[in-house]
Amino acid sequence: MISNLKKIRKELAYFGLLGALALGTATIPLINYVTQKEKEITYVSEVSVIKNDFTEFMTLPVINNDFTKFMIPSIIKEKQEKPKLYNEGISLEELIDNFKTNSNSQKPTRMIVVEKSRNVLGVYLNNILIKEYDTALGYRPTGDKKKQGDRRTPEGEFYVVAKNPNSHFNKALLINYPTIEDAQRGLKDNLITKREAQLITEKNQNCQKPPMNTHLGGFVEIHGSGGYDTGKNWTHGCMGLDNEDIDEVFVFAKSGCYKGNPKTKIIIKP
Repeated sequence: MISNLKKIRKELAYFGLLGALALGTATIPLINYVTQKEKEITYVSEVSVIKNDFTEFMTLPVINNDFTKFMIPSIIKEKQEKPKLYNEGISLEELIDNFKTNSNSQKPTRMIVVEKSRNVLGVYLNNILIKEYDTALGYRPTGDKKKQGDRRTPEGEFYVVAKNPNSHFNKALLINYPTIEDAQRGLKDNLITKREAQLITEKNQNCQKPPMNTHLGGFVEIHGSGGYDTGKNWTHGCMGLDNEDIDEVFVFAKSGCYKGNPKTKIIIKP
């Protein structure tokens, strides 16, 4: 009987170690197994685990009253599945053609919405979501862009002011950052001069590229990956797509304005 109990304790320690290895914490000590041989009593095994400088106890119930049959912990680090994106894997061109046919709208309004909290970029026609893409953000993804070099992606309403088919990052859509609101804030915070604020305001009012060499920063784009992993936030404030994705979005987006209205509005949400 004693030898059987020792064997059980050894097996529990072995499987407990496997669980620790599965969690990537192979140095976790597994001690203090509590057993009870009486068949009529349901018992537990107790494992003390050192985790994040605290000691926790994991209680494991038995499968039945037979002391030789324990419920061994199976701790498996499951791979988190990436949420599926809307219309992922379907050609944007095909989706647009279907939309125009079904809606009888040959010149729908175009919009791009970036949800920073999800790292997702969506394209819209007539305010209806057509397709979503994964997107990388600035190294510091939380918070609005305030100044040059803060490595944040700006938030607010923008539009595509220019398109570059020969970007170092495959293709690029330049947005009109800094905006009139950014100029007002920058002037209040003494980041730019009155003349710089005036130029930024005038250019935006005329749907032209604003000055991008002030302390507010500039040259914020939606561009390709340039070999970087879009699963990480790696840009200096731009939005980085996979190259095949920017190929689609580049064709979708129209630059400039028509009768004072942006041809492709861009909304960047926190």
